[in-house]
Amino acid sequence: MKLQNRATRNKVAILNILLLIGLATSIVFFFLRIEIRSYDIIVAAVCLVSLLCLNYLGAPFFKYDSNGETLIIQNEKALPFSLTREHSADFPKEKLTKFSINYHFLFKRTLEIYIKSRRGSHGRSKLSFNISYLDRKDVANLKISLNKMLHENNKVTIFDAPNEDNDVQKGTSGELKLNGST
Repeated sequence: MKLQNRATRNKVAILNILLLIGLATSIVFFFLRIEIRSYDIIVAAVCLVSLLCLNYLGAPFFKYDSNGETLIIQNEKALPFSLTREHSADFPKEKLTKFSINYHFLFKRTLEIYIKSRRGSHGRSKLSFNISYLDRKDVANLKISLNKMLHENNKVTIFDAPNEDNDVQKGTSGELKLNGST
């Protein structure tokens, strides 16, 4: 399954640019004492708080690809000068051991994935990705896909019935016997 939210990334980038322009112009008007508006301080404060909230929510672009043998997950920021960090991971699906979706203050959501690793404590490592900008439908699809992978990883492999090349034969009453024994 592939999942990405490019439209959200573009909207957040445009919103960030507009807020930066509003913040810069209101600060310039305030320091140059140009009285076009009497609410320059309020506009600057609203723009600054909005920028900080958008940065708190994290990277707006989320890419998830579970097609093939590897699982690819990426977070990318909308603007190069944003305060958020980018994360990316690709690992075999068999290494996935657990995942959780955590809800934080002010609509922030994170996806925590635990994978088998020699480097981490207790034989596993935790990877955290921001999914604040995903819709409910996308989060539900992400949960379904990850649960499906966990279910496949937890299945016990059942081997095919032994053939005559092995040392095991099936008796007439259905019991298994080793070759050479009665």
